[in-house]
Amino acid sequence: MNHLKDIQGKLKRFIRKYYTNELIKGCILFFTLGLLYFIGTLAVEHFLWLTSDARTVLFWLFIAAELGLLYYYILLPLSKLNGLKKGISEIEASEIIGAHFPEVRDKLINLIQLKNSKENSELISASIAQKSKQLKPITFKKAIDFRSNKRFLKYAIAPLVILLIFEYSSRGSFMLDSVDRLVHYNNNYEPPAPFAFTVSNSSLNVLEGDGIKLKIKTVGDVTPNQARIHLGEESYFLIHEGNSEFSYTIQNVTTSLDFYLSSDNVKSATYLVNCIPTPVITNLKMIVKYPDYTGKLPEVVQNTGNAMVLQGSEVSWQIETSQVSDLQLIANETDTLSFSRNGDD
Repeated sequence: MNHLKDIQGKLKRFIRKYYTNELIKGCILFFTLGLLYFIGTLAVEHFLWLTSDARTVLFWLFIAAELGLLYYYILLPLSKLNGLKKGISEIEASEIIGAHFPEVRDKLINLIQLKNSKENSELISASIAQKSKQLKPITFKKAIDFRSNKRFLKYAIAPLVILLIFEYSSRGSFMLDSVDRLVHYNNNYEPPAPFAFTVSNSSLNVLEGDGIKLKIKTVGDVTPNQARIHLGEESYFLIHEGNSEFSYTIQNVTTSLDFYLSSDNVKSATYLVNCIPTPVITNLKMIVKYPDYTGKLPEVVQNTGNAMVLQGSEVSWQIETSQVSDLQLIANETDTLSFSRNGDD
């Protein structure tokens, strides 16, 4: 009967290796199918922008599906491997071994049947001993080859490639944005606009009294036929320059002002046209103080830089300005004289 115990021990080791192999295969399939279902779920939300109720259903269906795959491919073979759940019988194990070693199939199955027989006779015992001895040299574990699971690895690559394609085509927003909306399924989200406005001007600074031509482009899958600019309480149509380019000229800017652009339900950010005050000389005085020997009183020359004075006279310039912080007198190509400031202007 020692030979029979050896056969039973080899069958137990075979069954353990069988479920270890099932667990390895199950991990690969769980990853592959779970990731495919994950990508499919994200794709539905990414392209359809579901309502909050629909996203709730989609989220819990995903959780249920992933738990089902986890149970079937990992927890179930793991529980059978550890004996927590009944696995294949010795007869079923014998059939699997017999499929790999056809020459022992009938002998092994017959041996298990004789062992399980309720009859007890010397003939049966002798037959069991004989068959056990014949089967002892066979290594049952060789019927399971872990390397056979390599063929499943190529299927695991497919969902990774699909995920990378979606991520690349959506500029990295496919997974993170869709997951965020699914996880926060109670929140309301608006689908992104089919296009966006951009202002191409390198600067929105303009001198007081001058005009500025705004150069505007739309970026996206759709180009609107018309668009408006909103200045304060007023709105005006932009000039369509062709393709996705628009323009609008603001004349005679006298103060800084905000504006934004719109077309249908799409609005831009608010932009600022910065009005730079124009520096102006409002009054110019030349105060001429003549030499004492002339007996002439000081003279004020208004709003001109030209005057004829006696040699030895002292001339003072007094300049009144607006929006000026620094003032200089250019005497010639090399000499520059700075004025001292006496007040705000």
